[in-house]
Amino acid sequence: MAEEGSLGAIGELSQPQSARALPLRSQSDTISGMNYRFSALITKEDDWYVARCPELGVTSQGKDVESARTNLREAIELYLETWGAPEPPSNGEASFWTVVEISK
Repeated sequence: MAEEGSLGAIGELSQPQSARALPLRSQSDTISGMNYRFSALITKEDDWYVARCPELGVTSQGKDVESARTNLREAIELYLETWGAPEPPSNGEASFWTVVEISK
């Protein structure tokens, strides 16, 4: 289940077209020492929990929620080591989740 920007079954990693992060401290020239906060969506799919980071397009999985979250954290760290820190939103506004209801 390899998506653009995700760590696939055989370990390939591709950079998404647009990645945005919410830096918790000021930007610097290196990733080390930086703190970031990313969204994580974890869903149950068959026997696995699938964890996705929509800002980076990174996906991982685990047998339980905590292992999926831990594996996603490792995948995000690998992304940052490989591709560097994403640019913060240019307008300074943070992304947010919302719910859309459809009635038929």
